[in-house]
Amino acid sequence: MKKMNFLKLLGQHELMLEILNAAKADGPLSDLNFDGVNNEGYWAWRRVGRRLKEISDIFASQMGAAQRNTRFRCVLATQIGNPETMRQGLYYVNKKHGNPSHYFYAVAGVPCKMLLI
Repeated sequence: MKKMNFLKLLGQHELMLEILNAAKADGPLSDLNFDGVNNEGYWAWRRVGRRLKEISDIFASQMGAAQRNTRFRCVLATQIGNPETMRQGLYYVNKKHGNPSHYFYAVAGVPCKMLLI
Protein backbone atom coordinates (compact mmCIF):
# COMPACT_ATOMS: atom_id res chain seq x y z
CA MET A 1 0.00 0.00 0.00
CA LYS A 2 1.34 3.41 -0.96
CA LYS A 3 1.94 5.83 1.91
CA MET A 4 0.38 9.26 1.57
CA ASN A 5 1.13 12.38 3.50
CA PHE A 6 -1.88 13.03 5.75
CA LEU A 7 -1.33 16.79 5.60
CA LYS A 8 -1.55 16.62 1.82
CA LEU A 9 -4.93 14.96 2.17
CA LEU A 10 -6.08 17.85 4.31
CA GLY A 11 -4.75 20.43 1.87
CA GLN A 12 -2.25 21.86 4.36
CA HIS A 13 0.68 21.36 2.02
CA GLU A 14 -1.08 23.27 -0.75
CA LEU A 15 -2.08 26.03 1.66
CA MET A 16 1.51 26.51 2.82
CA LEU A 17 2.69 26.59 -0.80
CA GLU A 18 0.05 29.22 -1.58
CA ILE A 19 1.19 31.39 1.33
CA LEU A 20 4.83 30.93 0.36
CA ASN A 21 4.16 31.80 -3.29
CA ALA A 22 2.23 34.90 -2.29
CA ALA A 23 5.09 36.01 -0.04
CA LYS A 24 7.61 35.41 -2.85
CA ALA A 25 5.39 37.39 -5.24
CA ASP A 26 5.83 40.38 -2.93
CA GLY A 27 9.50 40.13 -3.85
CA PRO A 28 12.73 40.74 -1.96
CA LEU A 29 11.95 44.46 -1.72
CA SER A 30 8.79 43.67 0.22
CA ASP A 31 8.46 44.91 3.78
CA LEU A 32 8.46 41.23 4.76
CA ASN A 33 12.22 41.45 4.18
CA PHE A 34 12.62 44.64 6.25
CA ASP A 35 15.54 43.18 8.21
CA GLY A 36 17.35 41.68 5.24
CA VAL A 37 16.51 38.06 6.07
CA ASN A 38 16.23 36.22 2.77
CA ASN A 39 14.38 33.23 4.15
CA GLU A 40 11.25 32.71 2.08
CA GLY A 41 9.72 30.57 4.82
CA TYR A 42 10.04 33.50 7.22
CA TRP A 43 8.43 35.76 4.62
CA ALA A 44 5.47 33.38 4.42
CA TRP A 45 5.02 33.31 8.21
CA ARG A 46 5.45 37.09 8.43
CA ARG A 47 2.82 37.48 5.72
CA VAL A 48 0.30 35.68 7.92
CA GLY A 49 0.97 38.17 10.73
CA ARG A 50 0.80 41.09 8.31
CA ARG A 51 -2.49 39.92 6.82
CA LEU A 52 -4.13 39.42 10.21
CA LYS A 53 -2.98 42.91 11.23
CA GLU A 54 -4.58 44.24 8.02
CA ILE A 55 -7.80 42.37 8.81
CA SER A 56 -7.76 43.84 12.32
CA ASP A 57 -7.39 47.31 10.78
CA ILE A 58 -10.28 46.69 8.38
CA PHE A 59 -12.59 45.73 11.23
CA ALA A 60 -11.41 48.72 13.28
CA SER A 61 -12.13 51.07 10.38
CA GLN A 62 -15.68 49.75 10.13
CA MET A 63 -16.53 49.25 13.81
CA GLY A 64 -14.29 51.83 15.44
CA ALA A 65 -10.83 51.46 16.91
CA ALA A 66 -12.27 51.25 20.43
CA GLN A 67 -14.01 48.00 19.44
CA ARG A 68 -10.72 46.24 18.67
CA ASN A 69 -10.10 43.39 21.15
CA THR A 70 -13.51 43.99 22.73
CA ARG A 71 -16.28 43.62 20.15
CA PHE A 72 -14.04 41.88 17.63
CA ARG A 73 -10.94 39.86 18.42
CA CYS A 74 -8.28 38.68 16.02
CA VAL A 75 -6.38 35.57 17.03
CA LEU A 76 -3.06 34.68 15.40
CA ALA A 77 -3.22 30.91 15.10
CA THR A 78 -0.47 28.68 13.74
CA GLN A 79 0.90 25.19 14.09
CA ILE A 80 3.44 25.06 16.89
CA GLY A 81 5.56 22.12 15.83
CA ASN A 82 8.02 24.81 14.77
CA PRO A 83 7.79 27.89 17.05
CA GLU A 84 9.14 30.12 14.26
CA THR A 85 5.76 29.95 12.52
CA MET A 86 4.22 32.12 15.22
CA ARG A 87 7.37 33.96 16.25
CA GLN A 88 7.92 35.42 12.77
CA GLY A 89 4.36 36.77 12.49
CA LEU A 90 4.64 38.43 15.90
CA TYR A 91 8.17 39.68 15.17
CA TYR A 92 7.08 41.30 11.92
CA VAL A 93 4.08 43.07 13.46
CA ASN A 94 6.11 44.22 16.47
CA LYS A 95 8.94 45.65 14.36
CA LYS A 96 6.80 47.21 11.62
CA HIS A 97 3.59 48.26 13.41
CA GLY A 98 4.15 48.18 17.16
CA ASN A 99 2.99 45.93 19.94
CA PRO A 100 1.07 42.96 18.48
CA SER A 101 -1.34 43.02 21.43
CA HIS A 102 -2.81 46.19 19.93
CA TYR A 103 -3.94 44.18 16.88
CA PHE A 104 -4.30 40.63 18.21
CA TYR A 105 -6.38 39.53 21.15
CA ALA A 106 -4.56 36.23 21.52
CA VAL A 107 -2.36 33.66 19.89
CA ALA A 108 -3.28 30.04 19.48
CA GLY A 109 -1.40 26.99 18.38
CA VAL A 110 -1.95 23.39 17.62
CA PRO A 111 0.72 20.72 17.64
CA CYS A 112 1.57 19.59 14.15
CA LYS A 113 2.62 16.01 13.76
CA MET A 114 3.33 14.51 10.41
CA LEU A 115 1.05 11.55 10.02
CA LEU A 116 1.53 8.97 7.33
CA ILE A 117 -1.28 6.71 6.27
